[in-house]
Amino acid sequence: MEKFKKYLILNQIVPEKKVQFYVNWVSKLYYSCKKDPGADVTQNEINEYLKNQSKHCEEWQVNQASDAIHLYLFHLRRGAVEPGWKHVQPNEAWRAASKEIVRILRLRRRSTSTEKAYLSWLRSFYRFVKGKSPEDLNTTDVKDFMIHLAANRKVAPSTQNQAFNAILFFYRFVLDRQIDDMQGVLRAHRKNR
Repeated sequence: MEKFKKYLILNQIVPEKKVQFYVNWVSKLYYSCKKDPGADVTQNEINEYLKNQSKHCEEWQVNQASDAIHLYLFHLRRGAVEPGWKHVQPNEAWRAASKEIVRILRLRRRSTSTEKAYLSWLRSFYRFVKGKSPEDLNTTDVKDFMIHLAANRKVAPSTQNQAFNAILFFYRFVLDRQIDDMQGVLRAHRKNR
């Protein structure tokens, strides 16, 4: 459970003051199933647990428990999938990354328009790095892409910000990396009307 707690805090998935509640919901699920944390739980076991919680908890608490369980299961799947990316062809790795970003966005209940925009920027970034494997990406690639958007494509500042947010999301939640210092990056200029 400690890794799950760190995952929630480092990726800022939930406010830090709520992290302990999320960990407790997952711990209670495994206790009610008489299983060790990390063991496989079926959808029926999860539904039964949530049904029992709804008898003595408010609806928002049951929703929070459901979110916590799904985040935990996602965290477990991610840990099992990530190392395999290093041995996959770059095109396959990018397809897997696209599916992963969609799953994370849906898990975090982002709108379909956000999903489409982030996938569009991910495709642009893929073309910009010329199909380089996601495992080989670094902060320099992001800086170069932001400069390319401002200097070559002459995008608006809001467009550049949207692209940066999409790439940042990809780095944080799919690649599980941080983007280092972004100072000195050419920013798009606002146009005077």
